[in-house]
Amino acid sequence: MGSSEERIVAVIMVGGPTKGTRFRPLSLNIPKPLFPLAGQPMVNHPISACKRIPNLAQVYLIGFYEEREFALFVSSTSNELKVPIRYLREDKPHGSAGGLYNFRDLIMEDNPSHIFLLNCDVCCSFPLPEMLDAHKRYGGLGTILVIKVSPESANQFGELVADRDTNELLHYTEKPETFVSDRINCGVYIFTPDIFTAIQGVSTQRKDRATLRRVSSFEALQPANRSLPTDFVRLDQDILSPLAGKRQFYVYETLDFWEQIKTPGMSLKCSGLYLAQFRFTSPHLLATGDGTKKATISGDVYIHPSAKVHPTAKIGPNVSISANARIGAGVRLVSCIILDDVEIKELAGLSVASAIAEVYKSSEYTRVLVICGPGNNAGIGLAAARHLHHFGYKLQVCYPNCAPNPLYKGLVTQLESLFVPFLSMQNLPPELLNFDILIDSIFGFLFQGNSGPPYDDLIENLVSLSEQDQAHQKTPVIVSVDVPSGWHVEDGEISGRGMKPHMLVSLIAPKLCAKRFSGSHHFLGGRFIPPSILHDYELQLPPYCGTSMCVRIGKPHGIGTKDLLSSVYCDKIVEHDPFVQFQKWYADAMTTGVKEPDSMALSTSTRHGKPSSRIVQLKKVHQGGFIWCSNYGSRKAHEISENPHGALLFYWSALNRQVRVEGVVQKVSDEESEQFFISRPREIQIVPAVSQQSTVIPGREYIQHQCKTLEEKYSNGNRIPRPKNWGGYRLVPERFEFWQGDESSVHMRYMHFSPNIRRLIDG
Repeated sequence: MGSSEERIVAVIMVGGPTKGTRFRPLSLNIPKPLFPLAGQPMVNHPISACKRIPNLAQVYLIGFYEEREFALFVSSTSNELKVPIRYLREDKPHGSAGGLYNFRDLIMEDNPSHIFLLNCDVCCSFPLPEMLDAHKRYGGLGTILVIKVSPESANQFGELVADRDTNELLHYTEKPETFVSDRINCGVYIFTPDIFTAIQGVSTQRKDRATLRRVSSFEALQPANRSLPTDFVRLDQDILSPLAGKRQFYVYETLDFWEQIKTPGMSLKCSGLYLAQFRFTSPHLLATGDGTKKATISGDVYIHPSAKVHPTAKIGPNVSISANARIGAGVRLVSCIILDDVEIKELAGLSVASAIAEVYKSSEYTRVLVICGPGNNAGIGLAAARHLHHFGYKLQVCYPNCAPNPLYKGLVTQLESLFVPFLSMQNLPPELLNFDILIDSIFGFLFQGNSGPPYDDLIENLVSLSEQDQAHQKTPVIVSVDVPSGWHVEDGEISGRGMKPHMLVSLIAPKLCAKRFSGSHHFLGGRFIPPSILHDYELQLPPYCGTSMCVRIGKPHGIGTKDLLSSVYCDKIVEHDPFVQFQKWYADAMTTGVKEPDSMALSTSTRHGKPSSRIVQLKKVHQGGFIWCSNYGSRKAHEISENPHGALLFYWSALNRQVRVEGVVQKVSDEESEQFFISRPREIQIVPAVSQQSTVIPGREYIQHQCKTLEEKYSNGNRIPRPKNWGGYRLVPERFEFWQGDESSVHMRYMHFSPNIRRLIDG
């Protein structure tokens, strides 16, 4: 069958409500496949990848969900992506291969030459066209997408061994107890229709075994002889394992990112990976803003067109904001997914929780009581309690008079769903000595007048604890929010006998009463003060570090030089494989919003050793080396042709990390260069086609004219050919150096050497 006649279908397994329970509570109100990652439903990412498959005829979604739960999504996505999509509901579990076989007649309606099978809860770049090309070259029954991981994590997945030359699958085992290989199954496959014959063969064998077992009723009762239903077929154990080593299956190794989306925590990481991918595939989806007319955007951020974001908000990195969400003035969002119709206001509660966590570690100060008053400070205390719970503290809350404010009621509901106990005044220990931390969130700076019951008794208890602390008796530490309760907002504690908290977290800006604070730790929290307020009141506030929600004011009491070592680069967190170590650091840089984490300084030199450096963009990294693309007529290209030794430097200032790589540079194959060129957006393909790097040109207008001419030449949508003088280079490492900086100026370096690199290059 010629390529012009072939048709391809894709099948995506989406599971069902009885599956993926580890993803709760995110999947309680919405099917897991429809949970948004990078602003799009989880299943939308593999569907979008399928759109790049040539001659795609149909996309099928197979799962246990009710059809009504997917009806709207299927209809809208089909229209938006111009891809025919159909949802098929399984009547009972058939296994990963059995589900495919169950709908074989529908899948084969279009007479496809190849069938893609993808799992919905996989996050990767989905190199489907590349897999298709490789599969055709192999000529086997199926091809599996694989990736290299650390040996420590490999046994959590299906491990496999493949022939290094032919890529044939030689051995496959699912989650082995002992280490087999650092290559794992990514859950993305392509098959020929003959896969249905293989699945049918498994079912037939099961039927034959069942018939034989009926001969002996005693044997049939033995646990080892109880078999799975004949129509329940697992792709890994029943198909891949038996057919490995029989020239039926082959592997295609991805060098990009890959993760499984099994838990709520992984959803955030995977959302960040997809957002980072948007830079290359869909830059128009990423938000921009500098704080003038739009919110300040840092790093990779997606904002739905219907969402309302206040211009004073600061968003990013790694943030996606869904439809109809409302982000208020001064809000700071970092590494989060905002769902439909959610309203986010000032993050004062997070500021308080962050300050507490910085000083009082949950391993030593476990038991926390949050005391909430009748006003605005109650909401801050409730929000702080929610964050501290997630930080690992054991929370209890005393909220004598719950305000009718819907926001506060919602916070109470959230805490109750987390099983955080609420204590009444009757159940509150009279001396409050059963706790390690007491959070005073009773009255804020707007409070005036007498406290009245029951708050006067609560404040008196806190005052009594302050007196015991001054008498050097062991007491809980007291943390006051914005203004210590009972203090005058300007004059402070004027009675001579008031509360003396150990920590004060001022919000927006320190109040005048903070001058009388004599405790050990004073923090400023919030980071949400609008620029207009700073200007009008001429406020001089300390700068926040990185994405921190709080900043210390003044030097903490009793802190020595050795306590300033904030990070230790221990051997136990260093991977033995430098490529795995690099991928981990590179993933950290992408998900934490480092600006252009793929930028690297490339240093080359002439045959006489005269060096030169420039910034280039990393295109791909794998065990073979680091790849970038360039004009083959440029200065660096000439130097590489004279002297193949080169060096790369990655510097990620926000993480205080750098990676140096030294090795030998060589050109990649024409096929690889072609793939890199095709992956570039069309408007960027034009630039290398007209570029004359390292040569003198009449002016910028000359290049612009050349670009316009070429754009008009291919305006009919025809593919722009790759210039012969443009392609990829690969640096094959001989030496790695990982450098981790520290505030104490005690920096750590970890080096890898590859003594056999010359043998690898020369063959």
